[in-house]
Order: sequence, then C-alpha cells, then structure tokens
Amino acid sequence: MARGGLFSMACRGTMNWTKMSSIMIGYGIPFIVALVPAWLWGLFVAPRLLRQFGVPIPLKWRDRKGLRLTLDQRVLWSVFGWGVSMVLFDRTCHAILWVWYRQRADQPTFWRIAFSVLLWITASVVMGLFSAARAEREDGA
Repeated sequence: MARGGLFSMACRGTMNWTKMSSIMIGYGIPFIVALVPAWLWGLFVAPRLLRQFGVPIPLKWRDRKGLRLTLDQRVLWSVFGWGVSMVLFDRTCHAILWVWYRQRADQPTFWRIAFSVLLWITASVVMGLFSAARAEREDGA
C-alpha cells in the first residue's frame, strides 16, 4: 500500500476505495446518530427550558427571525441552545466511536468530558456576546 494519507493516495490514484467507504460508513454513522440528541435539545428542549427562565423564545422557528433579546438573554440562548447541543453531539459521537472501536482517544474520562463541556460552553458564551454586539450595531444603524 502506498505511503501517505488518504488525500495523497486519492490524488495519486492508489486509493483503496473499499477501505475508504468502510471508513466513511464507520465514522459517518456515529456522526449522524449523534446529531439526533443535539437537534432534539436545540430545537425542542432548550426553547421550552429558556421560556421558564423568562427568555421570550418563540416555539416556532419562523418566528425567531426578528427576535429582540437583551445581552443576558442572548448569552443564555447561546449557551442552552447551541453550547449544550454541541456538548451532546461531541460526547455522543465520541461515546459511540469508543463503544464500536474501543479507541483509547474516545474513551470517556472525567478530564475529556470536562474539557468538552468547558470548550463548548465557553465558545457559546463568546458567540452570544458577539451576537449581542452585532444586534446592537444593527439596531443603532
């Protein structure tokens, strides 16, 4: 078999397409399965939970376009809607890969879970702050 990564093998025409399709299926199925809890959380659970905290999130997706939220509400929406969804997606995908392949890199340890939660929640807070700043600029202009 030729040396190099999958991309270099594909460019040289030495790709084993049977192996490539098994890799795509092996990683594609956990990706698709992990999307389900993330989408369910982001589309159905998070809006109902946020309404309990006083964030006026409409339950219909079409009604969310011109939503006027304060900075705190935007950060909460970002954390609960996007951040928790990404944590669910990331951890579910890694758990499925660990169960199927027993890869050490996907083994769920406390530090890997803590890092994932910290990473995605921090990213969602930053995203909420940037979206609030953008909304203020659009309102002021």
